[in-house]
Amino acid sequence: MTTRWAPRITLNTLVPLEDTGTRLTPRETEVLCWVARGHTNKEVAAILGVSHHTIRTQLEHVFEKLGVHTRTGAVARAQAVLSEGGGPRT
Repeated sequence: MTTRWAPRITLNTLVPLEDTGTRLTPRETEVLCWVARGHTNKEVAAILGVSHHTIRTQLEHVFEKLGVHTRTGAVARAQAVLSEGGGPRT
């Protein structure tokens, strides 16, 4: 049996993102966390058991929600939000 380790960052609780009122889905968060760890789309797809096309689509949604155009931009934006005190809001 293979154990899948979940990323520790939970960006799906950030509200709002880019003043859109949207949140990253749990899956988008998971994909972004694996990307932040340096994995390629194909590697993330293998880890999550989906097609690399699915990962590309999920990342496109992340880019739109975070207001960025690249993987690096998405990771940097997420880190900036977290360092600004973003995180679970009650």
